[in-house]
Amino acid sequence: MIKMHVGILSNFFKTNSGNKEVEDDLFEVGTLIKKALDSSGHKATFFDVNKDTFNDLKEKKIDFTFNVCERFENDPHKEHLVPEMLEKLKIPYTGSGSIAISSA
Repeated sequence: MIKMHVGILSNFFKTNSGNKEVEDDLFEVGTLIKKALDSSGHKATFFDVNKDTFNDLKEKKIDFTFNVCERFENDPHKEHLVPEMLEKLKIPYTGSGSIAISSA
């Protein structure tokens, strides 16, 4: 089996946006993904998506990402920037593409 370095893109919410249940669910999904990957022998790294994530992903040499974030730098209107960043880095990912998210 080929071992991969998998990124889990999430948001570590610093403010209460009024959606605590959704925020907790998203973080739990990321945590469960990490546990499953770790138990399968893959390396899994959490990323709190922000302005440094682009360089962090390049430096860590990520093979694939689970995109479970809903905002970029704590702004849900910039969510489309996350898949756009992954597309520029040519890193495969789960979830909708940048065009689909930006047109919603």
